[in-house]
Amino acid sequence: MIAGAGVFMQLCCTALAQNFTSQAVNNGAIGIADFLPIGNGLDLGFGPGPGIKGGAAYGVAAETIYDSNFLLQENNTSSEWITTLTPWVNYRTDPEGGAPFSMAANYRPVIQTFLENSDLNGVNQSADISMNLEGSKTLITAFGSYLEVAATDPILNQFVNGSFLNGVVTATYQVAPRTTLFASGAASISSFETTALEGAKIYTTAVGALWAATERLRLGPAIRYTSAASDNTGDSRALAFSIQGEYKVGEKIQIIGSLGWETIDDSRDDGGGRSGITGGLTANYALTERLAWSNSVQYVTVPSPSEENFVVNNLSITTALNRELLRANIGLGLSLNVGTYDGVGPVVTQLEDDRNFGIFISYQRRFLHDRLEFDSRVRYSVNSGNVDWSQVQVTAGLELQF
Repeated sequence: MIAGAGVFMQLCCTALAQNFTSQAVNNGAIGIADFLPIGNGLDLGFGPGPGIKGGAAYGVAAETIYDSNFLLQENNTSSEWITTLTPWVNYRTDPEGGAPFSMAANYRPVIQTFLENSDLNGVNQSADISMNLEGSKTLITAFGSYLEVAATDPILNQFVNGSFLNGVVTATYQVAPRTTLFASGAASISSFETTALEGAKIYTTAVGALWAATERLRLGPAIRYTSAASDNTGDSRALAFSIQGEYKVGEKIQIIGSLGWETIDDSRDDGGGRSGITGGLTANYALTERLAWSNSVQYVTVPSPSEENFVVNNLSITTALNRELLRANIGLGLSLNVGTYDGVGPVVTQLEDDRNFGIFISYQRRFLHDRLEFDSRVRYSVNSGNVDWSQVQVTAGLELQF
């Protein structure tokens, strides 16, 4: 779920280094950890900053990005300057008003221009909505989003124009003081304008329970069923059994994770199917009042948009330190993405694994009572595998909330 007054600006800053191949799976909450309403439930705090309790808010963001290897080539690299202008509008009900129903909605058109590749200029639409309905023992949350992207994908090693439509609904019921049951459903639909790339439709349901073993620890089993369809890979069905857990110590430590085993049957595979470990992990640790350490591990499988009869198993690991200054924030982080390819039907040759390593440093500064924010980031990435390349990205931008 998306939170933070400058969320869309942060997305713009990181978009060109993002792996869009697994975007639909990530937004669709395929991981069991994303289904469960653990922690504080649905976060309705995105959009306007502190002090805006309800109603509409408006703003605009502008940024420029220098990319040293825009098309992710090993030789004959070409640089690019990308400029984006993003007006935005946010509406939300008052989450502190005590009403059982609350809602937040965002709309953000991204006007994007390219200095060296002007034929790629365009407007990308982005919108999302969150809803929360709470009773004495029942909690129902819903989230939906539509996102258009135009950027280079590190796994596809090419520029892509794509769109992602995602939705997830979760319902929980507290059957006892320490026991909660849940059921969830999600849908993710991706598509690409390039005829050589194929999108996918992924639908997921999950049921399970959580038991509060202690005040700090909650555990429980979950069963997840996923169906995926793509013109490149055919149909697949997956069943996963996992254990979900959350460990929380006040506002200082929070660890959320799931670990399990998944079996997958593919319509084009004449063998006995595939199976393997599934799960995810997020861990946040407030080292001091102003220094935080965040970590994320995610493993997803998605039909390959570019290769017929292949699925991409993507392991993503990110760690970052963030230091709060008086009115600013500075961050340093590392990321590792490993993409492996499994054949799910007749293939001519086996593809190599792709390994992408990145290091980045960021700086944000707030002005005018937090209504104006300066955002900057420098990132270096190196990739080895099917295509070897390196890349430097420098981003700077401003966001103004009216």
